[in-house]
Amino acid sequence: MEGTEVWRRVPFLHNNTLSRAELCDADGDVFDVHYGDVLIKYSSVIDITKANLPRIIDAGKVSGCDSLHNGDVVIADTAEDETAGKCTELRGIDNEKVFQDYTQSRVVREEYTLRVF
Repeated sequence: MEGTEVWRRVPFLHNNTLSRAELCDADGDVFDVHYGDVLIKYSSVIDITKANLPRIIDAGKVSGCDSLHNGDVVIADTAEDETAGKCTELRGIDNEKVFQDYTQSRVVREEYTLRVF
């Protein structure tokens, strides 16, 4: 099977386009995985019970976006250096609402197995 055929079957989720100005560190109960943090801050796994994820100031701005689940992998597919393509898996999501931002990141659901070619 060609690698491109595998990617055609992997659904990408709808994300938000919030800027850093629309996020905060303290208030709110809706969280955001910022693609810039995937590139430089997070390791290969984020445990949201331990990580200090930014919060979305206006939760209404993510209506229509897909929330993230345990095992989802966020891929930062664009960067200005060698960090392009870095990814992190999400863990510790219980009842929290967690979203991803920007078009420069993609999410792959845990139930999809990808082959490396």
